[in-house]
Amino acid sequence: MGFSSKPSVAVIVPAFNEAENISPLLAELSAKLPADYEVIIVDDGSTDGTYETAVAAQTQYQFLTVLRHRTNLGKTAAIMTGMEKAQGEFVSVFDADLQFRPEDMVAQVEKLREGWDLVTGRKQGKYEKRMVSSIYNGLARVMFGIKVHDINALKTFRREVLEGVSLRKDWHRYIVPLAAARGFRITEIP
Repeated sequence: MGFSSKPSVAVIVPAFNEAENISPLLAELSAKLPADYEVIIVDDGSTDGTYETAVAAQTQYQFLTVLRHRTNLGKTAAIMTGMEKAQGEFVSVFDADLQFRPEDMVAQVEKLREGWDLVTGRKQGKYEKRMVSSIYNGLARVMFGIKVHDINALKTFRREVLEGVSLRKDWHRYIVPLAAARGFRITEIP
């Protein structure tokens, strides 16, 4: 992955005690993301050296910006901190724990370029908490009238989806319903 003058995609990586995952994560992102992507790791008050590991990696990866919360404020706060620094017109929230694949994010960006405002993933295969996830997502579809199957999977969206929205603690879980309520066009891909 090279570095372009102004990124079109911001990858926000909330990280809390993920020191062991930072190096493999950055190696994978570097190998699989196009040059117009920026990566913003937001250390959310980690105590295991996550921040120091990420800062040290900045010398190797020009696309990387590292931000820090001195205390743990939660994933929603980390996303919003990343949004303040993000330059890209598209934003992806990519967990630091290596559960998502960079190529899925690239596919979501391509769907955004077709005219969608938010693209969410749909988990495939076996994964933990499948039953709980099915109930939660089923209720979300009924309550919020959205057609996607998984509101908490990998998601990528136009930056205006979150601009002007005040998110409370743990409201990152409701980005999809909030976007739907504001009239944004939403789709999903496996």
